[in-house]
Amino acid sequence: LLSTPKGRMEAIQAGNKLAAIQIKEAQETRALMATYLQQEMARTQKKEKVEQVQEEARRSLFHPNPDSYFTAPDKPVTSNNF
Repeated sequence: LLSTPKGRMEAIQAGNKLAAIQIKEAQETRALMATYLQQEMARTQKKEKVEQVQEEARRSLFHPNPDSYFTAPDKPVTSNNF
C-alpha cells in the first residue's frame, strides 16, 4: 500500500481521518467533563446551603434570642391609651 504514491496518499488521508475523530472525541469529552463539574459544583453549593440553614435552625432552637419574642409597642403604654 505504501509503495505507490496513491497508497501513501490513502494512508495519509486515513491518518487524517483518525486524527479528526480523536480531536472530536476529545472535544466531546471536555464538554462532558465541564457539564459534570458544573453539576457537582451546584450540588455542593446546594448541600452547603442546606447545611447552613439546618445549622441556623439548630442555633435558634437551642440558643433562642429572647429579644426576638417581643416587639416594642408603637406607643408608650399609659392609662390614657385604653
